[in-house]
Amino acid sequence: MYYVDHTKSPFIDISLPPAVILPVTLLASLYASVLGLDFYLLRHERSFRKIISPTQLRIAMAIVHAAIPLVFVCDRPPLNVFFAAAPWLLATYTAAIPTENLTMEKWVQTLMQVTIEQRPEETDDRKIRYKGVAKISLGIFKLVLMHLFVDSLLPRHVESILEYSWIHPMGIFYTFLFGLKAYCLLGVIDLLMGVEQTLFAWNTIDLFNSPIIASSPRDFWSRRWNKVVRNLLHTQIFKSTEKSGPENKLTQKMKETSNNRRVTRSLTANKAVVETKNVIHDVTVTHVQPKRSSFWTTASGRGLLAFIVSGAFHEVIIMSVCRKITLENFIFFTLQGLAVMLEVNVRQGTWKQEPTGMTRVWCIGAQLLFMSITGRLFVAPFLRCQSFLESSRFY
Repeated sequence: MYYVDHTKSPFIDISLPPAVILPVTLLASLYASVLGLDFYLLRHERSFRKIISPTQLRIAMAIVHAAIPLVFVCDRPPLNVFFAAAPWLLATYTAAIPTENLTMEKWVQTLMQVTIEQRPEETDDRKIRYKGVAKISLGIFKLVLMHLFVDSLLPRHVESILEYSWIHPMGIFYTFLFGLKAYCLLGVIDLLMGVEQTLFAWNTIDLFNSPIIASSPRDFWSRRWNKVVRNLLHTQIFKSTEKSGPENKLTQKMKETSNNRRVTRSLTANKAVVETKNVIHDVTVTHVQPKRSSFWTTASGRGLLAFIVSGAFHEVIIMSVCRKITLENFIFFTLQGLAVMLEVNVRQGTWKQEPTGMTRVWCIGAQLLFMSITGRLFVAPFLRCQSFLESSRFY
């Protein structure tokens, strides 16, 4: 009988050279300095246009932020997850904000908008602070639940979980528990955002919305899991295309023509009429002969691209923390994106309605099973990383 070693990566397993280990304070200072450099470069990007274009500047910023966690780490692997994630996300969001008249205050406010409800249901400061206290309590409850319940169900040597096959009931069960542990561990963010909401009366976003009762992949990723990152990716990938669509280009063309008319008022009336006819002709051509769009400019393509970007981002974290390239996280998020895209295309008409009753119960069960099977791709690289596991026992 052919033996399959389920503890190894099913795709590739490339080891990276050791990183340079820095004290936590020095590494934090390095990232703060790089973020400050980002602000300076974006604020003065017009001065550098003769040397580098705005697009090339942003690409260079992304490369630098992806490279830093691959070279420099601290001696606490769980903290390296934060160091690899937070500055990279901030830099990605920063690169898309308008740079005209950019100030430090506007920069910070724009970054904070990712975590604040844009259309809050509550405006009373006292009630907002009460909800902040409730968010703190929820974060504490998740951490207590993790230590008292979830951890007690996991084996002492958690890496042994990978010895089970992908479809073995115990392997599926343990993968589910690790997903639940990750959800509880992120209660730290609930706690921090609750403190922020209590102190400043800001309507901060609820990071999660009961992801365990999601009825489908789309319901899980679009409405229930890590809504801060979801909002950031939606801003980067969807809204950026909305600004460059054919309608906006046409509007820009009309505005440019209008501005030109203000400057050339001394022209004859006949020439003005000709210009107007040219604009009308451009409008007609734009509607009659629209440019063919590729798959990646469609809503489905952009949605899949968001998952691909997220997969690449998580691979950087794996490379930084575990010093390995396995592509498991990349394939995990790509599979999730394909599942969401398939759901969007299939669930049309009456199927688009949310399931109710026993149908919803079966859908929740199927979603949990799907996440517990594919979720092994997400947790496996961390379970193989001994330094990460030993450092994580403290938490």
